Amino acid sequence: MRFQTRPRGRTVESIISVHRKTHSIKLFIQNNSTLLSWIVFSPANRLVGLYEARVLRKLITVGPVTAEDAQKKFLYLTALLASKSIDPSTREIEAAIRTLRPFKVELAATVCRGSDVSVHPSR
Repeated sequence: MRFQTRPRGRTVESIISVHRKTHSIKLFIQNNSTLLSWIVFSPANRLVGLYEARVLRKLITVGPVTAEDAQKKFLYLTALLASKSIDPSTREIEAAIRTLRPFKVELAATVCRGSDVSVHPSR
């Protein structure tokens, strides 16, 4: 089994998968930090952090192709925001919203399951 850290294609699912792997590597490096390993892993931690930020930017800017992709992107970004794993700028949030806007009705159905909420496409 080959460990892949480069997103293949531009699918939301592949980018999410790469971000999860990169984030877990970063957490592993941070949590296993003795003095000796800190000396060895400090540059690696910086590189992994930079790569993680790059993958996250790609996830924010990529437009989902299907409603299912939009749902995965929305739920993943929402989970990252709720866990305070990321601190996006206003511009990044606006970019993510812009890419999800074509799937507004489907995402409203995802968020409001069981509720009686109407979504106006003009807003």
